[in-house]
Amino acid sequence: MNQCKERKIEVKTKAEQIPHLRVCVTEKCGRDCIYCRPGGEACGVTNKPEMNLRQIYQLVLILAKYGIHHLKITGGEPMNRPDIPQMVSALKSIRGIETIEIVTRSHRTGEMARRLKDSGLSIINFSLDSLDDMVF
Repeated sequence: MNQCKERKIEVKTKAEQIPHLRVCVTEKCGRDCIYCRPGGEACGVTNKPEMNLRQIYQLVLILAKYGIHHLKITGGEPMNRPDIPQMVSALKSIRGIETIEIVTRSHRTGEMARRLKDSGLSIINFSLDSLDDMVF
């Protein structure tokens, strides 16, 4: 007879030492840049559904309890999500989350900056490879 014994698994975390979390909120991007297509290959966009706002919120809520306090929102292009201001606001409301950063190359950054700041965004990391329109 095979007897199964219940085991208690203890999870130890290093979140106190690594308090940052990068959250890729979309694979979608409208540019053919070296970041998504380093060798010129097609972007890795799949037909799999993306996490919705509720799922992202729940994930960050759990990880914040383990010491995560800095979020970096990335993509593809995170500004392509219509709910990005609501997402920032919801994530900023989580106890322990101190800073939220968005990494973007979106032409919509200027028009969305005030709304994102009002939602609780701490940092915009805008990647600009050139001031030349033909290179950008």
